[in-house]
Amino acid sequence: MSGKTRRALLAEGLVVIVSILIAFGLDAWWDQLRSRVNLVDDLVNVGEELEANLATLEFHILMQRTAVASLDDLATRATSEPKGSTIIVPDTILLAATIFTPTYDPSTGAVDALIARGGLSQLRDRQLQSILAEFRTVVEDIREDELGARRAAHQEILPLLWEDDEITPVFGRGNEYYSRGLEQTRLASSPVRITNAPGISNRLALRRAWLISALRELEGLKSSLELAHQLLLAEMGAPD
Repeated sequence: MSGKTRRALLAEGLVVIVSILIAFGLDAWWDQLRSRVNLVDDLVNVGEELEANLATLEFHILMQRTAVASLDDLATRATSEPKGSTIIVPDTILLAATIFTPTYDPSTGAVDALIARGGLSQLRDRQLQSILAEFRTVVEDIREDELGARRAAHQEILPLLWEDDEITPVFGRGNEYYSRGLEQTRLASSPVRITNAPGISNRLALRRAWLISALRELEGLKSSLELAHQLLLAEMGAPD
C-alpha cells in the first residue's frame, strides 16, 4: 500500500471520528437545550403558582390576625365580668374568635411537578432550591397549628356556649363574614348575649396560642415566597 493511500485512509478515518464526535456533541447540546426549555416551562408555572399563593396568603394572614384580635377582645370582656354572668359581644367578634376557623391550603401542583421531574436539582440558586423543597413541609406545619386552633374552638370553647339561645343565629352570618373579608369595619355587627362560663378564658388562650404559632409560620412563609419569586425571575433570566 502506497503512502498516499495510507494518508487517504487515515484522513477518511479522521473524518468519520470527527463526524461521530460532532454528532454526539450535537445530541448532547440538543438534550441540554431541551432540558433547559422544559425547566423554564416548569419555572414559569411555579412562578404563576407563587404569585397566586402570595395573593391568598395575604388574605389568610389578615383572617388569622383578625381572629387573634377578636380572641383578645372576647377574653377582655370575659375577665372583666363575673363568672356565670351574661356578657354582650358583637357577633363579628364571636365569629372570628370561636366559629370561623380557616386553614391555609395553597396550590402546590407546579412545585410538586418540578420536583417529580428532577428540575429542582437543575436550579443554579441553592436558596431557591431550599425554599421550594421545604414548601410543602412548611405548609403542613402551618396546617397542624391551624387545626389545633380549630379543635380548641370546636371542642373547648363552643361547648361552653351551646346553651345560649343567641349563638345559633350567628352561624348564619358565616358566609357573609368570609365574603366581606373579615374586616369588622365593613361588616355591621349585632350584639349577642353569651354566658361568661367558668374556664372560658383559659380555653380562649389555648386557641390563641395555636393561632399565634400559625401566624409566625405564615409570616415566615410569606417572606420566603416573596424571596423565591425574586430568585425565580433571576433563575429564568440566567445565562447558560
